[in-house]
Amino acid sequence: MNDNNNTRELQELRDQITQLRQMLEREGRLNERAVRRAMGEKAQKLTSRGIGYVIIDIVSIFIMFAAIYVLEMNMMFAYAWIPFALIAVGYDLYMNSLMPADLFTYGSLVDIARAGVRYKRFTYLWFAISIPFISVWGYLFVSQMLHNYGEVTIGFFVGIVIGGCFAAVNLIKALRTANDIIRQVNELMRE
Repeated sequence: MNDNNNTRELQELRDQITQLRQMLEREGRLNERAVRRAMGEKAQKLTSRGIGYVIIDIVSIFIMFAAIYVLEMNMMFAYAWIPFALIAVGYDLYMNSLMPADLFTYGSLVDIARAGVRYKRFTYLWFAISIPFISVWGYLFVSQMLHNYGEVTIGFFVGIVIGGCFAAVNLIKALRTANDIIRQVNELMRE
């Protein structure tokens, strides 16, 4: 009789352990879905910003022509800016394609982490390419402005500083978001 009670108790314990495992698996799946949804929302913010950057890049071409026309400056500045702005449009469109929404729903965690790392790498690459170009172009533009229009130059200089600060803040936000996505993938993989 004692063996039957022990056997029944062992079977009940096994059943309870099996139920607990199933509950933990369901909770783990729900947790992974919630984390994937959060990562997808963060990536959507990056994509929204990227679309804004494309619009700014395109508008900057027209602003450049308008500024040169109004200030009667050398067209060299516009011709130098057009290829850079078009490359920036292509770059921003490419960056938007790195983390599509369905990647976070259907993609593997490894693919999501790779996309985050690739996003960070290309962000650093763009920063390394754009800063020297903008520095040289800005120096030439400001020197031309100082020569022709001393009083207007202060406004352009302030605009350049504000634009640089805006770009730095957005760069830091984009890198922080990519780091958050990579960190969340690592946490999911540890589980």
